[in-house]
Formats: sequence, C-alpha cells, structure tokens
Amino acid sequence: MSHTELTTEYLVEQCDSFVQNENNLSDANALFPQLSHSQLPNARQLIREFFDNDEQFVCYGSTSMATCYHTLYRTPHNNKIYNLYLRFNDNNCIDETSISGAELIQDTLRMLFHEFDNNTIYYDGMPIYP
Repeated sequence: MSHTELTTEYLVEQCDSFVQNENNLSDANALFPQLSHSQLPNARQLIREFFDNDEQFVCYGSTSMATCYHTLYRTPHNNKIYNLYLRFNDNNCIDETSISGAELIQDTLRMLFHEFDNNTIYYDGMPIYP
C-alpha cells in the first residue's frame, strides 16, 4: 500500500469510529469551520466525484490556515454520508476529540454549490442528498 492509501485507510477508520457513537455528532445546522473560499471550485469537483464514483471518503478542502480539513465520509454498513471536520494533533494523528461534524444535509451542499443567476440557485448537476 502507498502512503496515501495507508493515510486514507487510517482516516476512514477514525471517521467510522467517530460516527458509530451518535452522541459525537453535532446538529447539522451548528457552526462549523469555514472552507477557504479559494478552494470552492476544487471542492465542488471532489464532491461531485465522491457522489459519481460512490466513494467512501474524500477530503474536499481545508480552512485558510489548513488547521481543519473538510471531509465527506460514507459508512459502509448503512450508506449514510457525514460531513466531518478533522484536526490533526501535534503528532500528526487524529482521534475522536479531533473530529466534529454531522450527517450531510441539503443545506450544506447548497452552500457549497449555489451559483446565483437572476436570483435562482442552480446545482449544476449535483446529486442532492435527501
């Protein structure tokens, strides 16, 4: 396995452990770290690929200082999708205290994908999670 594959496997394990305990999850409308605006075009592409390719995990961006990573995680046992925020500690590791987030909702995707034209919001072919 490559370093990238090992890192992704580690992150998937940590995310799965986090979402197994529903008490860890926040309200989906709670305040969360903001994605750096300059990363939006790439984030949209990565999220589309996540849905199009039925991927389990994707890191689609970070805060402007790269202190928090924005991810989507799909559980293998029930196919739920979570929008999780990861912060690596000083040892370049994460644990349940380094993760926050909630189940993915439409409003999150709307914020990432909205494009205004004549006061109409378009989703540019994006599958919206119900």
